Amino acid sequence: EIRTLKEVPTMLATAIKKKEQEWFKEGLTLGEERGRLEGRNEGRLEGMALGEEKNRRETARRMKARGIEIDIITEVTGLSREEIEEL
Repeated sequence: EIRTLKEVPTMLATAIKKKEQEWFKEGLTLGEERGRLEGRNEGRLEGMALGEEKNRRETARRMKARGIEIDIITEVTGLSREEIEEL
């Protein structure tokens, strides 16, 4: 409700400021959500990589325990000779 034309600029400025604050909050919310999703995805990928590495090492350890040649273990697991010898 406008009382005088003098109030229009103040009312517009207030409305614009309110909208800017709403957009800022929405932007923060979207940014936080995106960050959470990216963090989850990175965590999953990191966990999968760690699991794969653990599996390769366990496979190499078992192969080594059965007396399989290190060259074959290296070829199968992708681990280096040094990594296999340390197991």
